[in-house]
Amino acid sequence: MFSLQKPWKAFTIVSALVVFAVASYGAPIGDPLLVGDTDLFPSLLSPPAGVLQASQIVPYSVTGTGTHNSGNIVEAVYLRDGTLDFYYQIISLSSAGAAVTRMEFTNFTNFLTSVFVRNDGGSLPSDPGFQPNGNPTPSADRPQASTVGFSFFPPTSNALTQGQHSQVLVISTDATQFTTSPVSVGIIGAGGGTFSGYTPTAAIPEPVSMALIGAGLIGLGFVRKFRRA
Repeated sequence: MFSLQKPWKAFTIVSALVVFAVASYGAPIGDPLLVGDTDLFPSLLSPPAGVLQASQIVPYSVTGTGTHNSGNIVEAVYLRDGTLDFYYQIISLSSAGAAVTRMEFTNFTNFLTSVFVRNDGGSLPSDPGFQPNGNPTPSADRPQASTVGFSFFPPTSNALTQGQHSQVLVISTDATQFTTSPVSVGIIGAGGGTFSGYTPTAAIPEPVSMALIGAGLIGLGFVRKFRRA
């Protein structure tokens, strides 16, 4: 007669591997941000950043009638406990009658997100050019599934003018891969503009997918043998 002992042992082992593979990936850290949430004054944290995966400095320039604001957006992606955190900082180098009030990042649909800010720019692993401290960040929000934003206004004193920069803004996720997508910068007195930024892209972590495939194959084998018995 067919014995259930060995198939069940194998199935138990593979199930344990699936649980281990999922558990080995870190959860987002910071203030959880669900769709529709607004987080007033995101937490100031300084956890280990992880390993730098990519970085870039993107120049921006937005001009209105008799006004302008230009500078750099410093961006980085860090791998922490198997998942990705996205780092941004906007540095205003020149302005006239215009101040940066908001930044928005897209393509976070189907990903968990938490947010926090850092004041230790300049000392992060392989630091790409972040500045320390910065104007306080009054709020972060997720107005829709795809979008996470940070606002520097109100109050007006936190909006970024010439020579000022934001804190390091962090979106912590459960993503394992990334790409480049539009980043929106809102400017008082000059409208806004869209520039290139790092954002997550959908992918199934390889250890998890392999374990799931193995579990499925063993399950199919178990069913076939059980039916024959």
